[in-house]
Amino acid sequence: MLKRQQISSPMQSIDFLSNGLSILKNSRFDARDIEEVSHPNSIVKTFQWIVVYLLKATHDKVREELKGGNDSFEAKNNSQVYYGKSLAIAFIQHFFLQRMLVTISEAEDPAIKAVLTKIFSLFGLWSIERWHMATLFKGGFASSPLVPTLIQDAILKLCADLKDDAVGLVDAIAVPDFILRSCLGSSDGQVYKRLKESMTKDDYNMNRPPWWKEVVNYAEINRSKCKL
Repeated sequence: MLKRQQISSPMQSIDFLSNGLSILKNSRFDARDIEEVSHPNSIVKTFQWIVVYLLKATHDKVREELKGGNDSFEAKNNSQVYYGKSLAIAFIQHFFLQRMLVTISEAEDPAIKAVLTKIFSLFGLWSIERWHMATLFKGGFASSPLVPTLIQDAILKLCADLKDDAVGLVDAIAVPDFILRSCLGSSDGQVYKRLKESMTKDDYNMNRPPWWKEVVNYAEINRSKCKL
């Protein structure tokens, strides 16, 4: 990247590093509202800057350690906690978002594409707010004190927008409740109706079990056994 050479990879995960120095120099946080900050292009641009910034910061930290007299092991060890680790997290998050965009572009159903885009934006903004907010200000990508508030407001709005799709999303990601025979596995919103049906359809819930006399007459039965 520092040599300004063309970089390519089989899954295009690091191809953007070919323009790394340009990204580091020219990219800035320019979203003005929730819609802009939630747009996939804005999120990808932010993550590319984060990866490039942390890559260069890690490189500079290793060189600084080596110049300070540490060997290669110590230099790399001292650069891991606040540099290499953050770089690894940012890179895999960017790669996940990159592959998710491919999946979204291949979706044929507009409704599915819309929901997936919201999930993309929610994960991207949550990751930025959770892991990289300090990096944005430290590196100069963001400067306004309103940036964290804008990102947080966008996250809250996305959560509200996805609320109606929550059951369907859980069924799509995890094992559906109906496979586990859960009475709450339906997405029709009829929670109490399903609970009532679950309680009344089982014979044991509405009738006496065959062993009820043993419980009611436990003392008498127990005395008979003792005499024997």
